[in-house]
Amino acid sequence: MMFLSFGCIAKIYKFPCAVIRRAPHEFKISCLEGIRDLFPTDVNPFYAGFGNRITDEISYLKVGIPKGKIFIINPKGEVVVNHRVDCNHTLHYMHWWMKCFLLCLHMNRRNIMNGILEGAIT
Repeated sequence: MMFLSFGCIAKIYKFPCAVIRRAPHEFKISCLEGIRDLFPTDVNPFYAGFGNRITDEISYLKVGIPKGKIFIINPKGEVVVNHRVDCNHTLHYMHWWMKCFLLCLHMNRRNIMNGILEGAIT
């Protein structure tokens, strides 16, 4: 059996209201604040934000994501940071960077597990 908290019900209610009023950022902010509230007050669980509308930037700023970490993809497919097209952050470059980052995480986890297993064997 699943119970919904009042906060969950309120957020579900806000969705159609935000869509009808053409204010989707209000719903997004509400959801992001709910996620942020799951963490201690001195921790911001958000590192960066991606979107394709100015309302995405408004939402991310509201929950404490720094301006330089908000990436908006414009209709031409260009990455916009701080309202300027950023040639250093193309989608191709960001995809490459994420693959490298995830590979490093995987290799680091693998090395840690190998160290644990070697310690258990000896």
